[in-house]
Parts: sequence; structure tokens; C-alpha cells
Amino acid sequence: MQRIGALPPERVARLSDLNPGRVLIDGEVTSEDPLTSPIKKVACVAYQYNASCRISTPKGFSRLKLRRVRVWAPTMRLRVEDGEIELVPPKSSVFEGVTEHALLQTKEYDDFKAQEWPATVGKRVRVLGKARRVGEAWVIDVLELLEPEAPAGPA
Repeated sequence: MQRIGALPPERVARLSDLNPGRVLIDGEVTSEDPLTSPIKKVACVAYQYNASCRISTPKGFSRLKLRRVRVWAPTMRLRVEDGEIELVPPKSSVFEGVTEHALLQTKEYDDFKAQEWPATVGKRVRVLGKARRVGEAWVIDVLELLEPEAPAGPA
């Protein structure tokens, strides 16, 4: 949800088009220290992980959230057509990925389910963040990684 009075982010396509402030920019995301996603075990820069089980309630059954986390690689970069931009990730949830997922699976939860949504290394993403200069370089404080919009096809 956008705050009342907040300016929409500026959409830019290239490093040379950046200005300080809120920005949306597409590119290929990379990391020197990638994470391993807990279920698919793929190299990624971030992932969201949700685990739940079924519980009895007075009205029947419900799902109980066991874990809901978003984890970010400590270093990330965005490759755009005219350069690279350092991405500063938001604070990560504390979660030991593969180990913690395996531990949750060994417990005797009724109808245990886990899902993940990884942003894999090399994936094309849209970054919503706040651009700023650090010396001569650009840095974006990441608010969110989004799916890029599909290019418009022939009408």
C-alpha cells in the first residue's frame, strides 16, 4: 500500500538515468555470497519461505503458520545495460534455511506444508528501492524485489 502523499517511484531503465530517491529499475540480480534455498536448493539472492500445518479448531480445521520468513543474501548487485548497481538488502529474518526446513519436516505435524519463492542468481527482476550516491557509485536500498513486467507483444 502506498502512503498518502508519497510520490510514486521513478521508473528508470539505465544507470545513467538514476536520480536520488524512490526508484523502480529492472536488471539481472547477482551475489558474491548467494544463499541456498531450503526446498529447491538453488542459488539465490533472496527467498521467502512459508511452513504450516493443520490444526483442529472448535469449528473444524485451520492452518497454523509455523514459519514465515524472508531471507536476503548479504551482498547483491543489479546488472543493467550500462553498468552495475550495489543493492543493500533489507534486514533478513533469522532462519537457518536447509537445516531448519529439514528439522520442521522431522516433526510430527499434521499435514505439514512448506513453500518457497526464490529470486535465483541471474534472474531478471524489478527492484523497488531508494537510490543514493556513495562517492561516484550508485547504491539502491532495496524495499522489494518484484517480477519485471512482460514486454508488450504485437497488437
